Amino acid sequence: MLIFLLNLASFPRILSVVSGLLILIGIVGLCVRIRDDEVRWPGVFLSLISWIVCYRFAYSLVRPLELPSLYKDLKQQDIKEKAKGSIASVGIFLGFSIAIVAAVIATDEGRKLLRDTISSAWSNPVTIWWMALCFTVPYVVIWSERFLSAFNDGRKSEKSCKPCCCRYIVLICAWICAILMFVCFPFGGFSQLSQVQQTNVANVSALAGFALLLCSAFFMLISVEFYDSASGWREGKCTSSLSSNSSNGTDGNAFRFHLANLASSLYIIGVTLALAGVCLFLCLVNFDFGCIITAIGLGVVVTMLESERWLWNNTGMK
Repeated sequence: MLIFLLNLASFPRILSVVSGLLILIGIVGLCVRIRDDEVRWPGVFLSLISWIVCYRFAYSLVRPLELPSLYKDLKQQDIKEKAKGSIASVGIFLGFSIAIVAAVIATDEGRKLLRDTISSAWSNPVTIWWMALCFTVPYVVIWSERFLSAFNDGRKSEKSCKPCCCRYIVLICAWICAILMFVCFPFGGFSQLSQVQQTNVANVSALAGFALLLCSAFFMLISVEFYDSASGWREGKCTSSLSSNSSNGTDGNAFRFHLANLASSLYIIGVTLALAGVCLFLCLVNFDFGCIITAIGLGVVVTMLESERWLWNNTGMK
């Protein structure tokens, strides 16, 4: 298997194979989302955010808003306290992403590197394609894990809580893309490139990391805003008109619950993109090291989230 992957690790082949797998992921993901015909979107922006982060409780985004069945007894004060506690963590990582972006832009060397890399990349379509894949694959890996976690959550029966095999196929394809790019290519096809090509590939990998850090900052900025609204003072008519629980004295529970959970999903993806962006910056120091660290970082995040999902699925809660 390893020999087969290394044979695919030449520059043209890896671009075509990874691109084909990403198209397959998009088709399978779209088909599964279309099949979930119970999802009804309340707004264009909310629909877009829910799809980008593959929101786990998207099926509850209906009019009026409702809580998932497992959280019907959740108290509003618990949601507010959780949101307040999470703002600080998100704010730290937001400041971290902005600080790195500012440090790159503030120095003459950083600005020169960005200008030179962008100008040289535009003259080589293959290099542009590699940069696009470096930007896309880390997001697809974390999105595929969120896609696997966004199961039914007990809408119909206990059996429906188990993810379908299509979701596992998406995660497996995403990991094959990551392994080909960040493990096989550095040890297989990278050495076959000329010195100039190696420098260009390392530079555009760092440029993709810079773009990931920018996206991470946007994700975490929205996360901070959602957490702030979930822990804020909005009460009464504004939230009771949205909540399906307004009749039993829990006005705003669904409103705050979905804001907090959307913020959590944005935070997870934002942190993952920031981690991948910093690791790709290391390609400027050593291309092999930067790629391997990127793969390890993605593996750690996915392992953590999958472990959490496995523990949750085996708690015995119905």
